[in-house]
Amino acid sequence: MNKYEQQAQKMKNHLQHHPKDYQTVISLFKVESDAIFYEQQQSKHLMLKEIAKYQKKGDSHGK
Repeated sequence: MNKYEQQAQKMKNHLQHHPKDYQTVISLFKVESDAIFYEQQQSKHLMLKEIAKYQKKGDSHGK
């Protein structure tokens, strides 16, 4: 669980006790969006890392 997911979970817990806190709802949407973006960046980073590893080995797959 990354920091964005932890923050979103805290906000969800807060909203269960205070359902009319609209500012928290807006912040929750932003944090969930940040969490999605973070996951996409992590996935992209891992993919680029794998590509670099194959390029270093001189592997010609995909050519």
